[in-house]
Amino acid sequence: SSQAIERALNFFPEERHPQILLNLSLNVRAILSQRLVPNTMGSRSLAVEVMLNNGLIKQLIEDGKIRQIKEMIEKGSEEGMVTFDQSLFELYRKGVITSDVALAEADNPANLRLLITQSEVTTAGKEMVSMRNVKRAEKPQIKPSVATAEESGF
Repeated sequence: SSQAIERALNFFPEERHPQILLNLSLNVRAILSQRLVPNTMGSRSLAVEVMLNNGLIKQLIEDGKIRQIKEMIEKGSEEGMVTFDQSLFELYRKGVITSDVALAEADNPANLRLLITQSEVTTAGKEMVSMRNVKRAEKPQIKPSVATAEESGF
């Protein structure tokens, strides 16, 4: 999304950038960027980036702080925004693409690698807890019994 704004700006001379940024901030409602990435089935899957021009993003565009937009998109997932890297991670998590493809297509491979590693550690931890619970359920339950005086022959 920030790349789309930068491309639009590059069509105009630098002295017109403040006016162009103002126009973009007032008129753009959203930017949807799409990328087709190789999937595990031998075809391609869609990764998207969605930027909604809400109050803070509108201000960043007007002020020319284009580089800060990606951070706001990352934080705006509750509003429906998503970065390419978040989209790639979801495709990886669902098994649609491999981690190699996700990292090759990522805008920030280091951050995506960290996210993938954290998810694998979390998944492994959940599996270990699940296995412990299964093993506990498999153990025979021995209930201690207390014999009364009549049962023990006294």
